[in-house]
Amino acid sequence: KTFDCATKSAQKHWHRVGTFGVARCVFLSSFKMSSSKLVLGSEELNAISTVYSVCCNNAVNRFTEGKRKKTHPLAMTGDRNRLEDCTVETYHGVRANCAETMDSLQACMVNNKYEWVKCVGLRRDLEECAVRNKLGELKDM
Repeated sequence: KTFDCATKSAQKHWHRVGTFGVARCVFLSSFKMSSSKLVLGSEELNAISTVYSVCCNNAVNRFTEGKRKKTHPLAMTGDRNRLEDCTVETYHGVRANCAETMDSLQACMVNNKYEWVKCVGLRRDLEECAVRNKLGELKDM
């Protein structure tokens, strides 16, 4: 049976998503997403990824170490929440303080899909902007 995600009755809870060229319907409420969480597209995530490494370094390392040790997911709730909070805060800080650089980096990466090396200067500028504005964990330094 085919389900149409776009019907009026389904729009509240179902959303059509594509992964590797395969479209499917996802029941959004099963994810229990709050408004404080982000859902980034691959272009945004690729552009901001190194900023997360710089601005959320401790949270990333703690979460990664828990995964490496195969810690039970329930025991990692605190680390996961710290990482999510840091990435959300950092993203909003980038959009507020470095939007032009972020947008330029995204465009460069889209236009140079197989030659991201051409975007190194823009990536460096975005990282410097994030550090200059003390985003994420850097605010405590």
